[in-house]
Formats: sequence, C-alpha cells, structure tokens
Amino acid sequence: MPQPLLSIITPSYNSGDKLARTIDSVLTQDADVEMIVVDGGSTDGTRALLESYRERVRWVSEPDKGIYDAMNKGIGLSRGRYLNFQGAGDTLRPGVLAKLAPQMPDKPLSFVYGRVYLTEAHHEHGEPFTRMTLRNGNIPHQGIFYERTIFDLVGLYSLEYRTASDYVMALKCYREDRIVKTYVDIVVADFEGGGEKDVVLKLLGDLTGAGVDIDELRIREALKRKLVEARRQLIG
Repeated sequence: MPQPLLSIITPSYNSGDKLARTIDSVLTQDADVEMIVVDGGSTDGTRALLESYRERVRWVSEPDKGIYDAMNKGIGLSRGRYLNFQGAGDTLRPGVLAKLAPQMPDKPLSFVYGRVYLTEAHHEHGEPFTRMTLRNGNIPHQGIFYERTIFDLVGLYSLEYRTASDYVMALKCYREDRIVKTYVDIVVADFEGGGEKDVVLKLLGDLTGAGVDIDELRIREALKRKLVEARRQLIG
C-alpha cells in the first residue's frame, strides 16, 4: 500500500459530536491523507461514531495515560510522510491540505508550520519563530506538520508534561539544527480550546487577580518551574 503524504492524528475521550466535526474536516480535504483517532476508551458513544466511518478512519479505543500518550500511539499507528495533530473539536480549514502539500519538502527532518485561528479569542495565532522567540511563545500543534523521521531523532512526546509536552517538543525541534523549519503564511486550522490543556494554560497566565486560590497558584508554580527548566536545558 502506498505511503500517504499526510496523517492527521486526533486523541479523544468522550468527545461526542466534537470529534465528528474534526473527522469530517479531514475527510473532506482534497489531499493524500489518512485520518487516525486514538480514543481513550470513551463511554459516550464515541466507539459507535468511529465504527460509522468504517474504513475511512483508522482508530483504536483503549485506556491511555493522557493526551500525549494517545498522540504517541497515533505516531506508531500512522503511515504518512508528514504527521499533524488535531484535538477533538479542532477543524482543518477547507482545502488547506491541498494548498500545503506542494510546500512540504520531499526530504527527511522537515518541520512545516502555519497559523491557527483561536475561536474563543477570535484571533489568529502563529508567526515565523526562531529558537530565541520560542522562549516566549509556542507554535500551536494544530498548525505543525512533522516529517516523521523527526520523532526518530528527538523522540516521542514526553509524558512528564501533562499539558505542555507539545511545547517541549517544539523546543527540541528548534534546538536541533538538522531539522529544517519552513513557515507557511496560511491559517491551517480552527482551534476550539476549552479542554483540559486550555484550562491549565490559563493558570500559567496572569493569576494575580481576584479569585485565584492557593491550589491554583501551586499548580501554576509547579508547571512554570518545569517549563523554565525545559527551556533552560533545550535552548539555553
């Protein structure tokens, strides 16, 4: 069976109709793409939903250790040359894969990325990043296409960072000069937000206002220490 150009991987757990929106946004693309869903053993009818897509979606439903464990499983299941990760509820822009495909280098260790639209905040996020500017921002994983040998070089997503391992992955990629980064000036996907990761990331923002309790501050400080240490180790 020929290798597809693209694998879109979506981790899910009790995502219901949100997952269907994501899947449909992939299956309607005019591109050489496979859709993979790694479900954490949902109890809300997700399995029946996945079965309804038959052979159009490759999927597994079993307990996992969180979103990054699911993403790692998806990497193992995938066959595509380039891998992209969309959360349940995120949607690819119509026709975007056909626009991106000609700009994906036919060589290993290629990192292609664009922008995403944050639907809750009503603005686009993403820009050309450098190793230094990545200190103060992150490239949304919904907008990144990893040539699959990148994971052979830098490893899989760490399970140490429950909600920020995609940021650590970006740091690893930007530390590694053998990985060629290509920015494409296009909105790749609409990011829904509102999941566990989004909630925790809000705690990493400005929590000095009213209503922040000590438990939230402890979560913030613990996560902040981990991320600061990761930045120090990976980009100096």
